[in-house]
Amino acid sequence: MAADEPTCPLCGKPLIGKERFEGKCAACREREVLGEPAVAADEAPAGASGRTCGACGAENPPGRGRCVECGARLGRRWTRLAASCVVAAVVVGGALAVAVLATRSRSGRRSQAARPARATSLPAGPTRAPAPDTTAPPSPRPSRAHLVPRVRDETRTLVALLRGKDYARVIDNYCQPDEEEFARLQGLLDKILRGDASAAFARWSATLIPLAEADARERLRAAGAPCPDYATAFLAHVRRDPDVSSSHRSSEDRARAVLAWHIAGVFDGIDLARAEIRHVEDPGQGPFTVELACEGKATQPRPGDDPRRIRWARRPVGWVVQLAAADRLEGIYDFLKTAPTP
Repeated sequence: MAADEPTCPLCGKPLIGKERFEGKCAACREREVLGEPAVAADEAPAGASGRTCGACGAENPPGRGRCVECGARLGRRWTRLAASCVVAAVVVGGALAVAVLATRSRSGRRSQAARPARATSLPAGPTRAPAPDTTAPPSPRPSRAHLVPRVRDETRTLVALLRGKDYARVIDNYCQPDEEEFARLQGLLDKILRGDASAAFARWSATLIPLAEADARERLRAAGAPCPDYATAFLAHVRRDPDVSSSHRSSEDRARAVLAWHIAGVFDGIDLARAEIRHVEDPGQGPFTVELACEGKATQPRPGDDPRRIRWARRPVGWVVQLAAADRLEGIYDFLKTAPTP
């Protein structure tokens, strides 16, 4: 060994490679870190053989902790350090596992406590929970009491017009063409006079012209006409009134003429000068019914209409008097389509 070759001050071994900058050999530095006493170079056990570096394969003298060629750790000390790391990892992993098991155990106990107790015995018989009541309570009907005074006022106006036989204004005010019953009456009249029932209407009209009213009524009754009194009066009116029979009249004009004839038959013969409103009947929905106190008897009754019970309906177009004229014409139309040829 050269006199100026650096050696480890603790064990006297020559310093090689990076050890020269550290000032101690790698083995002594490891011993200091691990708290072990330094071993002198001449205290190596007898017969101890050197260690082969697992990284580069170089042979190293006994007692060295690092390879003299590449500086890699040698043999037992590296194994001891690796074993220490493994033990530490096992300890940490075990601690984590214990913590996880403890957390799960506490969570299980809480969920078990929150779960309702299970019955230990079955009930004597099957029980069924009552079905929930899904029926919605009926909504209260809005009160119509505030409309009753209006119905009384409209009735007074109607009675005044009927007393003066101003049927045109009655239709203008209370049987308007925009109202659905007027449109229905107009459509039926078009079918009877100009539509698919016109041929049958012409034959029956020609048959009944030479007959007296009573004979015409019996002929219609025998053929199965509904309300033969009304059917006879209707056919006679259509033959005589040019506002209905003329082809130069509009469909609305014909309907107004028939409606005026129908209203006249309801109230002619009734003493409306002393008529008084006795009661306004409100069913809660649908038409109001006004009961009149009056004297007299209708000269040409109209089935379905009572002059002492006036029915009022509230429509978007206004207040409308409900009459049975459209129902009567529908019966006549059905009869003409199915009745045998006279």
